[in-house]
Amino acid sequence: MSGPQPGPELTVVRSSDTKGDAKQDDANTHEAVPAADGSHAPAPAVPSAPVRDSRGLGTRLPIWVLGIVLLLTAAVALHQFWRAEALESHVFSLETNLARIGAELAAYQGHLQSVRSVVGDLSERMGSLTSLVNRDPLSPEVEVPGTGDAPEAEPTPGGVIDAGEATP
Repeated sequence: MSGPQPGPELTVVRSSDTKGDAKQDDANTHEAVPAADGSHAPAPAVPSAPVRDSRGLGTRLPIWVLGIVLLLTAAVALHQFWRAEALESHVFSLETNLARIGAELAAYQGHLQSVRSVVGDLSERMGSLTSLVNRDPLSPEVEVPGTGDAPEAEPTPGGVIDAGEATP
């Protein structure tokens, strides 16, 4: 191999801010470039990147996207605010119902306590009545607990106990 071989000459393509300059740069890329064998062949066209105008759609798109995102965010925030208010009123109604039911429960517990008291008294009286029924009428009279000032029961000729006044 003999020394370095000359390669194709490269041209610099510049992009500029105006379309006229870009077209001019494109025209410069088609200039004749000396080839390695010494002949001048036209250089291949190098596509240049499209130039965007700073006032065009390229810069407005993010603003529109930002606007849409902002509107959607506001709509979601408003919807959540409405839901929070609805849930707040629901919680208030549940607390009101809980307070009402608590008062009802206290009333039922008071009523149940009075029923228990009365049933206890009745149970005691039933025990006294049962002992009175089971007592032998011929045995000496013993006061039955729980009868207090109640008249004593006297056997009748038919064997039935009369709780009324005794007759002489």
